[in-house]
Amino acid sequence: MIRATVPPMTPVRPGEMSAIEHDLLVTSVSELYGNVLVMRFRGEHRSGTGASSDARLIEAWVGFGVTLLGPDALVIDFSGLRLGGPLPRHVIDPVAPNLEEGFPLYVVCPPGARASMAALPHQSLCDSLDEALDRIRSAGPWAIR
Repeated sequence: MIRATVPPMTPVRPGEMSAIEHDLLVTSVSELYGNVLVMRFRGEHRSGTGASSDARLIEAWVGFGVTLLGPDALVIDFSGLRLGGPLPRHVIDPVAPNLEEGFPLYVVCPPGARASMAALPHQSLCDSLDEALDRIRSAGPWAIR
């Protein structure tokens, strides 16, 4: 029997790739939306080469939260995130379908960061978590998947 030599492996931890922290929170805002996922991010989103790791980590956590919890609606809260450059659109791609297709999705912007969020859908941008949850609460039955 021939034994294969296993090459050395290096553990990879998300915290070593990015300093951005996250919380997965669940709330209910109405009978229609009893399982609303709030993905809260905080820390500093880097510009330059580190920005791609930060964006990929945000994208992965959003996709993970949606897959794990199967929410009726989603709020991505960037109010605690300091942006060192524009946030790419793909960070919210894992959450399709979107509002037009019956899945309320809102993004809370950090104060004064709308320019950095320019790639995100304008109708989904909110100034606060309360505003985002109120918009979901007021969404009618048309928004059910």
